Amino acid sequence: MKQTNLLWLCLALLLFSCSKDAENIAPAAQDNSLISNAMEHFNTSVLTGTAVEAQTQSANSNNYRHNIIKNAEWSNAKTVQLSIGEAVQVPLSFSKELYAQVKNSPNKLALSSLSYLLMYRNTRGWQTEVVHRLPDAAYLANTAINKSFTGMVLVENWQGNFIRGYSYDGNGTVKKLLAPRVKGSSSETQVMYEMPSYECNKEIDWYTCSSWECHYSYTETICSWTGGESGGGDYSGGSNDDGGGHHDGDYGDGNDSGYPSSDDYSDAPLEPRKVEVAVIPHTTITYNPIASCIYGKLGPGNHAYDKFLVEFQEDSEYTVIFKLQDNLTDYRGYPANGTTNYTIGSTSITILINSSRLDRPSWEVAGTFVHEMAHAYLAQKLVSIGGPGNLKQYAENTNFTDLFDYYSKYVKIIDNKHVYSPEENSSAQHNLMADKLITDIAIGIRDYVEANTPEIKNHSEITLEQYKAVAWNGLRETGAYTSLSTEEQTEIGINTTILQSFTVDRCI
Repeated sequence: MKQTNLLWLCLALLLFSCSKDAENIAPAAQDNSLISNAMEHFNTSVLTGTAVEAQTQSANSNNYRHNIIKNAEWSNAKTVQLSIGEAVQVPLSFSKELYAQVKNSPNKLALSSLSYLLMYRNTRGWQTEVVHRLPDAAYLANTAINKSFTGMVLVENWQGNFIRGYSYDGNGTVKKLLAPRVKGSSSETQVMYEMPSYECNKEIDWYTCSSWECHYSYTETICSWTGGESGGGDYSGGSNDDGGGHHDGDYGDGNDSGYPSSDDYSDAPLEPRKVEVAVIPHTTITYNPIASCIYGKLGPGNHAYDKFLVEFQEDSEYTVIFKLQDNLTDYRGYPANGTTNYTIGSTSITILINSSRLDRPSWEVAGTFVHEMAHAYLAQKLVSIGGPGNLKQYAENTNFTDLFDYYSKYVKIIDNKHVYSPEENSSAQHNLMADKLITDIAIGIRDYVEANTPEIKNHSEITLEQYKAVAWNGLRETGAYTSLSTEEQTEIGINTTILQSFTVDRCI
């Protein structure tokens, strides 16, 4: 167990207090009505779970910090000027104080001194963020009055779910961060060994302290993007002597206001944030000869990959992980060939393939992969706008019109609120896929079969209809399928048999 003398704790608090005072913060003139409105929204929507983020995200039990009760100290709230207008910044207190020690720093800093609630309004309504600013040793030791922030910034929602994170160094480089993982956990191991574009060398040790000593609790590992700068002009760390001009530097700016991204939250007409999908095979895929062979033939150049997984590769924020799982079941507890799992606010979408069902013909397993890619494609869209609860705002955007139409049709309304149950979510997506994406799914399956059995292209008997028959697997509870006549459904079965007679069952 790690321990420290109270002297170090006091010195750390003194250093941080001095460095903050030296920043010459100039808050906006107080707007009591804005503070009152923010507090009302916070009390009536965020705390009660009626806000969009509370409806679409459950509390993050893996966030140890979130397991400590936190309170917003509204009596000390203030307004701050952001690039998009005024915001409300509120100090936080915690039922149990934790102290953070960033790797290579001798100082332990109280969580309450590092964290605050930030609320602001944009075209989506009130936004609620919990911001943690963790200065590094260089920042704490720097006695300059006008200095740029160096260290890490972690932004979470009130439920403790990670939204975004950035690291700032003294050279002006900004790198995006992944969500912290508890050191030694399976999630930390997964990221460190399966995401080669990230460097996982940032750590935060957390302590509980009494009046005479501190005791080590746990360590968080944080990975940063190593593929160059993050495109983080949005979050560049500016100093306070910038001639009065306002940076896009949101959370890393030298003042303490914690700015939201002007790119993400502008007052321009509603456009969703674009996300990138970094496609990652889990070791359960790469070490399995059947799964790795099929996955390898579904990469770039395959229509399904290019359609469903590459369209959003414009940032470096989101990942899709392919993984095997034994005895996989769906939301009803029924055996499933595959599932696609995601949480609004998370940076990761996971496609699970049932390893217990890899003994099927490889083209059928490939159909499962492609089917789940289509789900991931829809998940990207939903994640990029903060969940299905925000679809109405994007109803006129052609990228979201279909999602809005199908969620409106298949999601129930109870007490004037939409209820996004797993069943309704599945119905909305499956019916959309059956009506709008069935051909794309079929072409993806065709590309796999032709890569695995090239000579099949010479057989005129094989048309897109045979591949479309395979694409109906997983979509047979949809309106599009059940509306087919008995003869048409029988024809689908015949086409599947025809395809099987011209191809090989195993991936070669």
